[in-house]
Amino acid sequence: MNMDKTEKDTLGVVGTVRIEEIDAATGEVVDLYDERNTITAEGFDAILRQVINKDGMADQNHSIKTIYLGNDTGAGSANNPESPSILSTYLDQTVVYEVPEDEIIVTYPTIGEFSLSALLDGEAIVDAAGVEAINYTSATIRLNNDEAFSYKRFPIKTISRLINIRITWNIKFS
Repeated sequence: MNMDKTEKDTLGVVGTVRIEEIDAATGEVVDLYDERNTITAEGFDAILRQVINKDGMADQNHSIKTIYLGNDTGAGSANNPESPSILSTYLDQTVVYEVPEDEIIVTYPTIGEFSLSALLDGEAIVDAAGVEAINYTSATIRLNNDEAFSYKRFPIKTISRLINIRITWNIKFS
């Protein structure tokens, strides 16, 4: 399956994830990560299941649920994780945090594009987990059936009392 076709009549999907680490005391962005991510085969399947639904109703199992953070690295390391492939699934991610659905803001910046964003309170997250910090190296957009729609791994990042996280995930159809 070739997902990189450039013909004008071919549907393409591109995702980018932006992670801002924000100093909780000053509000200053202290680190920024912004890169394209992998739309998985599970994600493409979900798109098809939503479009081709014979009863005319949306397939709730294949609707977007939330964002998960994980500490998986594939065959890489914490500082240089292996990129997920189109065949990566939710089973490849070791989840350390699930963003509550009601904390995600969905917007539609342009025709054919949607954005998911959340501002995560580092202090509340680590206090609830009973730890000083949570390290993470991946993020996924998950569907209601837990399949990964979109997947990205990156060098290790940390959630702590001193750092809040703003995640913005853009998905664009072209």
